[in-house]
Amino acid sequence: MLNEELKEKILELRKKGYGYTSIASVLKVKKDDVRNLCKRYGLDGYWYSLNADSIKIVEKVKTCRNCDKQIIDNNSKGRKRIFCSKNCRLEFYNKIYLRKKGF
Repeated sequence: MLNEELKEKILELRKKGYGYTSIASVLKVKKDDVRNLCKRYGLDGYWYSLNADSIKIVEKVKTCRNCDKQIIDNNSKGRKRIFCSKNCRLEFYNKIYLRKKGF
């Protein structure tokens, strides 16, 4: 059973655009628990099919997935930035890698 603090973190990460598997691995909970909670709050399905309120919140302020600093978008073409720097990106993926390996 998920406590209130975990539920809030799951919903916050889902609104940022994370998938069920990513959320489950970061918070060390079952993927089905994450999916069921998101479904209950209307955050299920693919990113483009989330309700409009969630998408507006994400589009207003783009933040780094690692440190939550605001990302300055310079209207460049191509893939959108999700990390504020190379160091944040490496730190984020190292955390996930170490959790999967059990360190």
